Amino acid sequence: MKSKVNIDPRILIVIFIMVTTTLACQIFAGGPQAPSNEIYTSNNADNSVEQILESAIRDQDAETMAFTLSQDQITAFVAEKLAANPDIPIRSPQIILENGQADIYGRLEQSVLTANFHITMKPVVEPSGKLSLEISDADFGPLPLPQVLLDTISTSVNSFISDSFKYRGTHLRIDEIFISDGFVTIEGAVQQD
Repeated sequence: MKSKVNIDPRILIVIFIMVTTTLACQIFAGGPQAPSNEIYTSNNADNSVEQILESAIRDQDAETMAFTLSQDQITAFVAEKLAANPDIPIRSPQIILENGQADIYGRLEQSVLTANFHITMKPVVEPSGKLSLEISDADFGPLPLPQVLLDTISTSVNSFISDSFKYRGTHLRIDEIFISDGFVTIEGAVQQD
């Protein structure tokens, strides 16, 4: 004769609730909120990052150039790039430019977990004229981000920036970058590949 196993019905109810909750909905882990919930989109090609970069390259004076981008233009550019690549789990980006740094807000959606994040990055112009961004602060929901993940984010962002400063066989050598009051001004020169 088999022995009968008694399982408390409350345990079964708790297990059932946990399983159905996990399968049925996202778990929101919280995190820092962007100052505004507005998501920017680019409707005017003349104001797109690509158009401004193309114009600056075409109109350069004595092999030097400068151009200015607003945080709205950069946010729209990043949002369009993220929308074009659904494998990247970042949604609702918002970029705030002030005090010599970029504050990046967004939402990370991975499997059943959703969390807001905030990353502060400072631009660094390398002696070779390449622009890179260093992470100086990061918040991800209720959890601290491990250094390995911060390094991965930094590598991805810097690869993205490097690709963004290419246009029809040209690279932009950055000489100086200024970030203040919602705008970034980049000065440099065009280098042929």
